[in-house]
Amino acid sequence: PRARGRSQAMLGTYYLNASKLPQAETHFRRSLTEDSLNVNALSGLGLALARSGRLDEAERPLAQVAALKPTVPQYRRDLALLLFEREHWGAAAEQLEIALALAPADVPSWLSLADCERRMGHADSAAFALRAGLEHNPGRAELSSALADAYALWVAASGQSGDVDAFARAWAAFVNGFPDDSRVTAWRPRAEALLRRAAARR
Repeated sequence: PRARGRSQAMLGTYYLNASKLPQAETHFRRSLTEDSLNVNALSGLGLALARSGRLDEAERPLAQVAALKPTVPQYRRDLALLLFEREHWGAAAEQLEIALALAPADVPSWLSLADCERRMGHADSAAFALRAGLEHNPGRAELSSALADAYALWVAASGQSGDVDAFARAWAAFVNGFPDDSRVTAWRPRAEALLRRAAARR
């Protein structure tokens, strides 16, 4: 015999894949009345609600799925995407970190994690996330390009903050990682002059 709620969950998935969201929601909810812990129904309901723009309602079922199946990266990614859309950058980053510990080959999640860090004003952490992503996925052009941009942002942000030590770290990382980047060439005279002045004052 089929597990409780399975038939309704399968119907919900059919309608979800067909982008018929009201019907999908109806069948997922019916499935959950038969089995409140059916992970396919919980996940599907969360996705149907999210795609309908009902982000607040979608969080609970997606969080339940992630708690019930904590080692399934996709459930973490689904929850992270929802949290990202709700502009809960820190919570989204937390879910992405868990997902990446389970599946470090997922390049889009590294890019999303860096984006969360950037939006929280953590230019250095964004760069560290992308560097870690490249270590796990060497040669991926999208990660390399994003890392160069992240280093450039870190240099600019630390320069604007007046934190010379942070600027020195950011500049060294950028120069060592991307010595041929046009921004390194353009910024080198001012960067080196700033560091010389800072050293002379010590």
